[in-house]
Amino acid sequence: LEPIGEGSYGCVVKAFYKKKKIYCAVKKTRIREDDLGYSLKIIREIALLTYMRHPNIVELKQIEVEIDVKNGFTNVYLIFDLYSSDLWKLVKGSYNLSNSELKLILFQILHGLKYIHSKNVLHRDLKTGNILLNRENMHIKICDFGLARTVEYETINITDINSNLNKNSNSQIENETSDNVNSKKSIKNLDFLNKLKNPVKLFSIIILCQLGNLVVKR
Repeated sequence: LEPIGEGSYGCVVKAFYKKKKIYCAVKKTRIREDDLGYSLKIIREIALLTYMRHPNIVELKQIEVEIDVKNGFTNVYLIFDLYSSDLWKLVKGSYNLSNSELKLILFQILHGLKYIHSKNVLHRDLKTGNILLNRENMHIKICDFGLARTVEYETINITDINSNLNKNSNSQIENETSDNVNSKKSIKNLDFLNKLKNPVKLFSIIILCQLGNLVVKR
């Protein structure tokens, strides 16, 4: 009925799904017989969406395939729930979020990411345009797993992370002191790092450490 978004993968449109009699979002992609790399990308995305189930991750409702033997390509239609907006449109627009709404959105993003990483998956393309949003209740869903990969990772020791952070911060204080620079700011930063021993506050740092140690399966 109307376009929602587009990119190198194809386009997303709002449509009426006759089988279920509901409005939905349809992601249309065209696969050519001679484009094996792109075919694998679509298959990988479908496999990951089928593998993961979470309230803050977009749910693949149905797959429709249209084969054009004469022209040598296949249209693949991925059918999802329809969301009224995304985080990019919200930030770009004039809507002012309250503190409680900001907290709710952030919590849901982290909740979804925690689940994704628990399944040994990296999204690799997380941005405001890939976070769908229902403006009525501020419910979000992470979408577009076209660049996502399954991963293998080493166990991260939280104690070692804290130790390294404190060592780096101490080193920074010593260097700034030797250069006759006011070290109060550095000491304040050190106190902040000490507070990060709380596992909840370490969450974002752990994610960054994971990204540095992950071995991506190609």
